[in-house]
Amino acid sequence: MEQNKDKRFFFFLHYFDPHDEYVPPEPFASEFPSNPYAGEIAYTDHCIGQVLEKLKKLGLYDSTLIIITSDHGEMLGEHGEDTHTYFIYQAAIKVPLIFKLPGQSKPARIKAIAGLVDIVPTVCNALGIETPKNVQGVDLFADSNGKNPSVENRHIYCESLLPTRYKASPLLGVVNDRYKYIQTTRPELYDLIHDPAESTDLSGNQQQLAGVMKDKLAQILEQFVRKASPDSRMEVDTRTAERLRSLGYVGGHVTEDFSVDQTKDDPKDLLGYHLLNVRLENHRLRREKYDQAVILAEQMIQQRPDLSPAYEALGLIALDQGDYSGAIVHLGKAIEVGLDNARTAIVYNNRGAAYRKKGEYDLAIHDFNEAIRLSPCSAEAHSNRGIAYCSKGEYEQGISDLDRAIELNPNNAKSYFNRGIAYQGKGNLVRADRDFNKAITLNPALKELLQRP
Repeated sequence: MEQNKDKRFFFFLHYFDPHDEYVPPEPFASEFPSNPYAGEIAYTDHCIGQVLEKLKKLGLYDSTLIIITSDHGEMLGEHGEDTHTYFIYQAAIKVPLIFKLPGQSKPARIKAIAGLVDIVPTVCNALGIETPKNVQGVDLFADSNGKNPSVENRHIYCESLLPTRYKASPLLGVVNDRYKYIQTTRPELYDLIHDPAESTDLSGNQQQLAGVMKDKLAQILEQFVRKASPDSRMEVDTRTAERLRSLGYVGGHVTEDFSVDQTKDDPKDLLGYHLLNVRLENHRLRREKYDQAVILAEQMIQQRPDLSPAYEALGLIALDQGDYSGAIVHLGKAIEVGLDNARTAIVYNNRGAAYRKKGEYDLAIHDFNEAIRLSPCSAEAHSNRGIAYCSKGEYEQGISDLDRAIELNPNNAKSYFNRGIAYQGKGNLVRADRDFNKAITLNPALKELLQRP
């Protein structure tokens, strides 16, 4: 901010602190000894305060448009969920949205329901920028500048597609100033004014209102999902997807299912299975807890042998531990019980890696072919197939795949490193040296591999 104080600037500041695990620093840990989540919120509030104070010291506060919001809340045990991502109850989807407009200090509260979709059109209109044609939402301050889009009687859409990973119905919801309707195998209706905790489902007693809300949801889906134009969908490149995945925002394991099959499981009935899976993934990612992860996977298989997450986790654990035969068996079982295309591509890629480690290059290439067929923009799958071809001595095909991997993700050091090995195998030491230097520039730790005999 100091370096750009004399320029027009846009600053996006993302605080990741109020996420599980909740470990606030002092003095906030001591101030909230029995509620570490509140301590994390207090710490984040303190940090935002530091930014606001800096803006004031730089003389930028009055002229700066400031927005404070969140992408989700935390359930903290409500409805049985500990954190977020699964349900769409208010604890997870009701978030702060605070605007500080340039040159204005008089406070005001918008009573009508608003959504994060309103941020872009509100910012565009506040700064005199034309709103892109495919942006949804409304200008929340339009009434004050002479325009009059309706912010009354609005219905805002919300969703969770995560249950589709377990072959359950999605959760598709619509919220207005008073009611929320959730469409799934067993629909739900809540009066948010008199029942903010969403403890009493009214769908059976108020069937007419539930029907009205259901129709409104259908209209929203028809307008914004099913009839969306091809250019309204953002294509995410591999590099961006990897950055989002590192923050937990791209999982690649849900189906974009906006219909409700009443024969599918209701997500509420699979919450216990989901919580086991969350624990399993946490243990698997902390590699010293593989034993506990295996126990959880076995429990999940006993509950639902027809679902893939436990088999996939066992396959990844075996792969990490060098048990490539075991990885092939478990990942094969995950494919057998069925996944959606995005997840199937990942599993094929991982099983291909296991075959490659075993030296079974033709089987590895078969799996990488499947991964690329299902996910053509997977840099990892192209890179892995390139390595497999090079391992067979087919350097031209291998280099072609590694070229594509670098094109898809130009900042992946290992792809340059592996292409260097391929050029080295062909005897083109000049090109090999160029790729090795690029790889080391991106990841200096790779220099050690080149120095080994």
